[in-house]
Order: sequence, then C-alpha cells, then structure tokens
Amino acid sequence: MTTFIEGGVTAAKGFIAGGVHCGIRKNRSKRDLALIVSDRPAAAAAVYTRNLVKGAPLTITKRHLENGTARAIVCNSGIANTCAADGLETAEAMCRLAADALGIDASDVLPASTGVIGPSLPLEPIAAAMPALAASLSASGSAEAAEAIMTTDTRKKEFAVTFRASGKTISSRSRYWQIKLLPNILNCPKKNVMDGRRSWQVRPFLYRNHLRHSNGRR
Repeated sequence: MTTFIEGGVTAAKGFIAGGVHCGIRKNRSKRDLALIVSDRPAAAAAVYTRNLVKGAPLTITKRHLENGTARAIVCNSGIANTCAADGLETAEAMCRLAADALGIDASDVLPASTGVIGPSLPLEPIAAAMPALAASLSASGSAEAAEAIMTTDTRKKEFAVTFRASGKTISSRSRYWQIKLLPNILNCPKKNVMDGRRSWQVRPFLYRNHLRHSNGRR
C-alpha cells in the first residue's frame, strides 16, 4: 500500500539537499541553484523527450547514466541551457563544479536546467555559489532545493510516499518542473529519489520501467 507522507526529496533516507540564490535570476529573493546528493552511489535511470531538439543537460545526463549510477543532481532555474551554442560544455562544467565541491567524480553528477530557452547559461555565478551551496546541504534542505527550481510556478510541485516491498518500507519522493507546458518538448525534467537500494537490490532497469510508466511511456 502506498501512503503519502510529509517531506520532500530528503524524505528518502540517505539524501541531503539545498538551494541558494547565485545570481542567474535577477530577483535576489529567489533561489536559483539546487543540489540533491546521495550519501552513496545510487541506482539511477532516466527517460527522455522524443523531440529531436534536446536541452544540453539531457544529453549530458544520458552520457553520465551509461553506468546506471549517480551521486548528485545539480539544477539551476532562470535559464534552460537549451539551444545555446555552448550548452554541452556548460552542462559538463556545472557537473565538474558540483563534483569538486562534493569530492566526487563529475560523471556521477546529473545536470538539469529550467527557464528561458536560448541564452547561454553563465558559469561564473554558479562557480561562486557552489561552495556555499555544498555547505548548506542537509536532511532538512528539501524546501530550499524545491524553491530553487521554480520558474513560473506558483507553488512547489513535490510529494513523498512510503510503500512496502519485500517486507521493507521504502520511501520515495518526486519533484517535477518543466520549461514549457507542452508534451514532448525539449526538456521536461522530473527527479525522483528512492531509498530502496538500502533495503534490497534495485537495478537501474527497474527505475527506467517506473519512469516510463509514470510518464505514460510503453
């Protein structure tokens, strides 16, 4: 049975999160850079847009998920890093900045960006804010991370649930945002974390099946 519970991305055991304002967005009261981090290599999977034009973070995410594991997700709001000439290099650089701050390999970081399509994403504010963002990570940082990925949203889109599997109680949490309210368009990032691997072995293909089902794929 699935039960909805209070909490955000850190409702799943072993995850910490945080969010800060780095300066991509002009409004200083708006957070615009988030990190979600697992305390160990986590089984990871993704499904992607069918559109021929894809945001640079999706391309890098696909590359980094070739081994089926990840440790962190770094996401900015304000600029989508889509259809930008330097998009791939910028997405890779975001991963390196997060990895250096966390002491992990850049290939274990998944990038995401949401916001305006077209402009180049500046790295300077991200680099300047990354140490403070890494220092802010905590088991209670889900709300800050959720705020940092909001663009035109009027409220946070997130939920957490528990369910039973193989006699164990598993916590799962999902966060969703998109850069256009249209199906199959450029980017439609949805992040889900689950602490199932702590209790029983979860293979990446099981996560892929879960994501395909939740996104209406067959």
